[in-house]
Amino acid sequence: MRAILVIAHCIILFFISCKDSLNQSSDTIPEIYVSIDDSKLNFQDSIYYLNNQRFSGYLTNKKNANKFLYTYLNGLQNGEQKGWHTNGNISFDYMCKNGKRIGDYKEYYPNGKLQIQRWYEEGQIIKNKILDLNGVVIANYTKRNGRYFGLMGSSSCITLNENTEGN
Repeated sequence: MRAILVIAHCIILFFISCKDSLNQSSDTIPEIYVSIDDSKLNFQDSIYYLNNQRFSGYLTNKKNANKFLYTYLNGLQNGEQKGWHTNGNISFDYMCKNGKRIGDYKEYYPNGKLQIQRWYEEGQIIKNKILDLNGVVIANYTKRNGRYFGLMGSSSCITLNENTEGN
């Protein structure tokens, strides 16, 4: 009787561990590196395919001046996305989930100074800050309820008529 219980326990543990490993592997990016100019790579309807299968792995470019490393899962960008200038300094860094940008997005000038900082939710820009080469803010705005608040480029987000009413 004891032997039967031990065997039953082992079988249950085996199935539980297999289930966990299967679930875990579905979200794991495989260590596959493919060049953007690979003839077996196709881009269709915003999805990358490799050998007619949704691509999961790392997409790179080595022939162009600026380098990048994009991470894909089931044909869509997922995880950290990075790029580098020709001098080796970081060019951009952001996260994606199911093909949509999420969280903090940063873009840099070739000298390493911050150029753009954005905040994304479900692929939509919620906050945006743009700086010139000297670090001076030239745009800084937030989007709420479909409206923009803050400084957009060289003019404010409100029209002159809205700004002068009541004066």
